[in-house]
Parts: sequence; C-alpha cells; structure tokens
Amino acid sequence: MERTRTLRESLRSNTFFNLPDTEIIDLLAKAFAPEIAQLKNASHTIETNVILRKWSFISEPSPSQRIFSGENYVEVNRSLTSILALKWLYVDDYEAFTCAQPPAIKLKLESFAQLRKLFMETLRSPDDYYSLLVATIVNDIGKDPDLTTEVIDALRKSEKPSTTSEESVPSTPIERQNHDMIVYIAADSHLVPLIEEMTALYSSETSDQRSDLLLGLRLGSSLNAAQLAQAENVPANLTGALVMRGNERAFEKKFLELLLDVAGADGHLYAKGAKAMSEPAWRAFAVTRQVLLAIVRGGTGSEEDTRNVKGVGNESEAALLRKGYDRVLIQRADMLSQQGFRALTVDDDEQRALLRLLTMSRTADKDQAEEIAAAFQSLESDTRTKLIHGLSVDGTNDGIAVLPYYIPALFAETLRATAPDSPATETEADHPPDHPTTGYPTEQEKQKRVRALASIMRFLARVYRGTKPGRNGSGKGEVVECDLSYAQGVIKGDGFGEDPERLDGLEISDEAYGRAFWEDHLSKFV
Repeated sequence: MERTRTLRESLRSNTFFNLPDTEIIDLLAKAFAPEIAQLKNASHTIETNVILRKWSFISEPSPSQRIFSGENYVEVNRSLTSILALKWLYVDDYEAFTCAQPPAIKLKLESFAQLRKLFMETLRSPDDYYSLLVATIVNDIGKDPDLTTEVIDALRKSEKPSTTSEESVPSTPIERQNHDMIVYIAADSHLVPLIEEMTALYSSETSDQRSDLLLGLRLGSSLNAAQLAQAENVPANLTGALVMRGNERAFEKKFLELLLDVAGADGHLYAKGAKAMSEPAWRAFAVTRQVLLAIVRGGTGSEEDTRNVKGVGNESEAALLRKGYDRVLIQRADMLSQQGFRALTVDDDEQRALLRLLTMSRTADKDQAEEIAAAFQSLESDTRTKLIHGLSVDGTNDGIAVLPYYIPALFAETLRATAPDSPATETEADHPPDHPTTGYPTEQEKQKRVRALASIMRFLARVYRGTKPGRNGSGKGEVVECDLSYAQGVIKGDGFGEDPERLDGLEISDEAYGRAFWEDHLSKFV
C-alpha cells in the first residue's frame, strides 16, 4: 500500500489532476510499477504492432519512453494515455483531449461536455477516482503471458478451478481465453495484488469499491462493450450484462473505464490527445451505454422493453435482445444517412448485414460507406448469401452464432494497406489524420480498395462455415468466437494491396475456433 500512498493522497487533496502530464506519468510509474511492468510484457493486438509515430507537435517523449529510457511499449502508452484523458476531462481541457483528432470527425464541444458530465456525475469521491485508476491500469494486464501462466499454475494447485461462480467459469481451456477473462479469473483468484490491497485500504463504508471493480471485470469477461459498439459480437452477448442487475453504479463505473480505454486506444501511435474518442466513436458508445443500461435496469436493451429477463429461452425475449442490439446498427445508419449515404433499415436481412459490415469497419463517412457497399455487391451471389446468413444469426434461440474476433481490426488493416499515398501537408503534419489516407483517391485507387474489402468479406463468409438462423433446428443458441488475428500476416504482407485475392487461399483452421468446439458441434454445420 505504501507504493500508492502518494497517489491516493494527491487525489484526496485534489492536487492530482492539476499536475502537469509528465508529473502524472511519473507518479503513476511509481504507484503502479508492477502493473506497468506487466503492460510492458503484454502481447500486442494486430492494430498495435507498429512503431509509435512522432508528429511535429509532439515535443516530449511518449509515456513509456519517459519511464523506460526511450523505449516504446504499446500497452504502457495506451493505458497511461487513458489516464491522461481522465485528467483532461476533469480539468475541462477540450483542446488537449481533441488535439490529435482530424477535423472531419473531431469530437464536438457539446459531446465533450456530455462525456465530461457522465464522469463528473458518476465519480463522487477520491476513492471513486482511485478505483477507476486501478481498473484502468489492470484492464490489460491479462495480455501479459506470464500472468496467464501464473493463473494456470495456481488453478492446477487448487482444489477448485477458482472462487469464480459456477455460471462464469469458462469451459474453454484457460490458455485459450481472451485477456479480459484472464484478468478476471486472476483477480477472482486473488492473483492481482493491487486489487487485493483495495480490501485493506477501504473502510466498511466504502468496501463496495473492490466488489464493484470485480463485477466490472466479470462483465468485461463475458461482454465486450467495444465489440457491441462495432457490431463485432451478436445479440446473445448482451445477456452478459445480466451480471450487473441490481448493480447499476458498478456498471456505470465499468463503462467509464471502457470510455477511457477507447480514449487511450491510439496512445501507442500518438502520445498526445484522446485521438480515438472522436465524434463517431462517442455517438456509438453513447448508444451502446443506453442499450446495456436498459438491460442492467431490467429490460433487454430495446427502447420499449423494461421487463425483467432471466434468459433468452423464448422467442419474444430473443427478439427484444435483437432490437436492443439493432439500436447500434440504426445509429450507424442514421449517422451515414446524415453524411449523404443511402438510408438502410435493419428490417431487411441484406441491408442489416451491410449495416453490420459498415459498423465492423468503423465507417463514418459517405465515401468509405460507398466502398464497403460496392465490395458487398461485388461478391458472387452464393457468397453474399452465405455472408448475410452468417451475419444474421443471433445466438439466442436460432442456432450457433460465430463471433469473428478482431474482424474490425482486419478491416482497419485492409484500409491502411490500400490507402492512397501522398505527401502530408503542413496542416496534416500538425494534426495527424484518422487513417493513412491523406490524398484524394483516384478511381483506380477506389477500385483497389473495393477489391481488397471484397476479399475480407469473402474471408468472413468462410469464417461463418454455412451457419444461418435456425440451422440446427434445436430452438437453442450459442456463441463461439473465432480468432482471426492470424490473418494479419497476409494483409500486412508485401503486395496485398495489389493482390488481395491471396487471402482466399488462407485456411481457416478448427483451432481458430477451438478444436473441442468443432468436435462437439460439427454435425450442426453439415
């Protein structure tokens, strides 16, 4: 507890957020040294396996360069930038928060005010702020392979898998779990010292800090809200929010952590500003919060439903979960319609499938929407039908839904790989673009992007393996994740932009889903 004393005292004396950014980094480096070491050791996601860029307006080192003698570490930079974003919100520094955002998608001042209000109203005490800092810093330590090994060793030595409640114990081997599940099991098994210290820190009047944090980790292990905001997951995943029933405050605190995670998501690329929390991102996450909050309060996420749902066993409940999920798609449709793109509806299977692709690809402007739509229409009829079917399974009572893990990142890598090149202007050097597209694409360059996007869609159609609503005829449903991160090698390889069809030859192995799953369920797909 001694290592965090200065940090906690600065929060209680209301001096922490008035410190310069560099002094905040130094204070965090001392208070959270073991956790930052774990972040230093963390494995990278496919969008972060890049070298941090230094733009002309960045005069000082990145957070990890300051701590580790000039070395850059992706997850350290992202986590510490998230905490700096909290500072910029607290002191109402709109310019610092948005300085790296391109003008076309820059967070509006009124949206910044809404975001700030959410934080100010939820965080009521210095202990709340400290708990949020702890949650933010431990959020990604599950990416440290050493922690996974520690969890495996501890569970093998124990008589029980963990103290985790039976309904949340993963059926998939621990070494195959995503990092959110790893850190939750570690925390629930008392393997995260920083969280353990919270028990001793807080009096009985504030003992909910640790329990709220554990509830948040449990929610994150079963429902990734960022996946919902990007339509990466499926309606059945919304039932993960049921763990927060009766714990609305714990949910709100967890959602603040998620917003900070998004705000710092580009911290490995740009050491200044909350670049990723743009206007489109905020609008998507604002709707996501409304959907999940409705479930936490006793509904299923749809605007009209407020019933207490204990499962998704009957058709009406499943339909209401889809309505909640579809609010995210409707928000995307409305945003693109305002940009001049044609109106789309979730009531048509093909249009709804296109909306999921537009949301997965984080499309926020008309030009990119037209490219996504053109790629979708360029698919052979049979392939497009299979893709529509796969994108339409909810995983509630209609069969097996495949969650294509990391597909938004693959779309992003494809767009980067096919971005037109042009020298950056002085303005662009001062304000980094949202993605590498800095010029005006020619018709030939547009067609190149459409070809590459179509290759991703054909790949995704194969990922679904012929699934479609009601395929297994059982009246039951389930969700299986398919880890697509291995496809980055093809997309990042030399020449992909010129020959995107090479992705058609990439095998989708059973191991991407988990061999045990396919051994148990293969008959449902044939």
